[in-house]
Amino acid sequence: MQTLPISTGREARRLVGKARVFFIAGVMKGGTVTLGSHAGCHPELHMPWYEPHFFDEDDTFAGGPKAFADLFWDAAPSTRWFGDCTPSYLYMPQALHRASQYFPNARIIVLLRNPIDRAFSHHNHDVSKGRDVGTIQRRWRWELQQAHQAPWRGACRMDLLGRGFYAHQLRRLFASFHRRSILILISERFRVRPNWTLRRVASFLGVKALPSWAESAPPLEEMHVRSRWLSPLTVAQRMELRDIYSEDVSDLKEILGDDLPEWGDFAV
Repeated sequence: MQTLPISTGREARRLVGKARVFFIAGVMKGGTVTLGSHAGCHPELHMPWYEPHFFDEDDTFAGGPKAFADLFWDAAPSTRWFGDCTPSYLYMPQALHRASQYFPNARIIVLLRNPIDRAFSHHNHDVSKGRDVGTIQRRWRWELQQAHQAPWRGACRMDLLGRGFYAHQLRRLFASFHRRSILILISERFRVRPNWTLRRVASFLGVKALPSWAESAPPLEEMHVRSRWLSPLTVAQRMELRDIYSEDVSDLKEILGDDLPEWGDFAV
C-alpha cells in the first residue's frame, strides 16, 4: 500500500514528536554525507536532502522545535526514525548539547577518518571552491597560532586542524549522550566494506538491513571536490601533521579500545 506524505507543519510536528531521532554528526570529509545519503534511502528512515545545520547555527536554532520538526514535512507515516546529517555537529561545541536538550534519547553516529587525510581533503575542498585559504602548510601553522579561538564555521576557514582532534570532541559528546546511544565508525572501513558498515547502522537503529540498500553502497569518494586536485602531501608535511595529532590519536585509541591499524601514520 502506498503511503501518503505528511504535508502540513502541524502533522509534521505531531509525527516527529512520536518518532525517534538520530544524528549523523561528523566528521567533515569523513564520508558523513555519503552515509547520510544511504540512510535517507531506507524506507524506515527519513532525512532532509540537505545538511540542516539546525543545532550549530544560532539563527536556525532560534526557530525552536517547530522549525526542526518542519524539516520533515514530507515524511511518510511509516517513518520510524528522523535523521539529521550535519558533519559539523561533532566539531561545534554547542551543537550536540542543544540536540540533547531536545532529544535526550537520540542516537548519534560518528564517522572518523585519519585526521591527516581529513585535513588534506578539507583543504582540497576549499581550494576547489575558490576559497582564499592559502597553502595548506601556512594555513595549519597559522591556525596553531590561533589555538585560543573557539571553534566556528566562519569565512576565514580556521577549522582545518581543529576538526581533526577527535578524542577531545568525543569526550564532549559523551557529556551530552550516553555511550550506548553512540555508534563510532571508521571511515576507512566504510570505504572498503560499505555493506558491513550499513548493516551495523541498521542494527544500531533497529531497522532491517535491506539487501538492495547495502548492495547499492558505492566506494567512499571525495564527493564534494569536482574540479581541481592538489598535489599529495609530502612526507615532511605528513610527519608534521602526525606530530600535531599524535597525542589526540593516542587518546582516541584508548577511548575506542581500537589500535586503528588503517591509520598507518599513527602505527605504534
